[in-house]
Amino acid sequence: MKIKFEDRYKDLNFDERMSSLSDEELNNVLKHRKDYQEKAVDSAVNEALKRGLIASVGDLNRPEYNIEETAGNSFFFPLFNNVASAKTMLASLTRTLILLGSIPIIFSIFKSINQITPMVILSFAVGVMWCLLAIFMRIYKKRVIPVVLSILYVIVYPSAMFLFARSSTPFEWGLIVFMFVFGLYLLWVSFTTLKYLNQHE
Repeated sequence: MKIKFEDRYKDLNFDERMSSLSDEELNNVLKHRKDYQEKAVDSAVNEALKRGLIASVGDLNRPEYNIEETAGNSFFFPLFNNVASAKTMLASLTRTLILLGSIPIIFSIFKSINQITPMVILSFAVGVMWCLLAIFMRIYKKRVIPVVLSILYVIVYPSAMFLFARSSTPFEWGLIVFMFVFGLYLLWVSFTTLKYLNQHE
């Protein structure tokens, strides 16, 4: 597993950062060096040479120091070759989640034209909360956010849709179920994307 430099390292230079790592952490940096800045890699190599973890720079050509990075199964989950592609995916996921969160907002506004009920207010509040959490996920890149969104989604979505769509046709119910499953899928992909970013930035 790749390490992430925590905030406690922010005032240290690369040499100090690398010297503070354990041998295992330092080896992980070398194994995943394509995802680090060049100066950070140079510092890691120098520190590894100093500790005798590698005999020369040529040792980095050995198979154990050339690991292909993936973020999940290629059929259900995206594969990332670098941090930039993961960030692009996160941006796309954020936009999609915001669009998904706008559905209850628009629906509650439409329903409030006739009557404002507690369910209408709740639907609006949940939609706003969903969109804000999606934005925070993009900014702070915390894996706990898609987990919170998933819990919120599982609790609120089925009950709200049951109340709002009791008279729906089978096709409409099928669409509702599809949207529910699709939303959960987006949240899981968001989690795996954030996991990759947390391990590689």
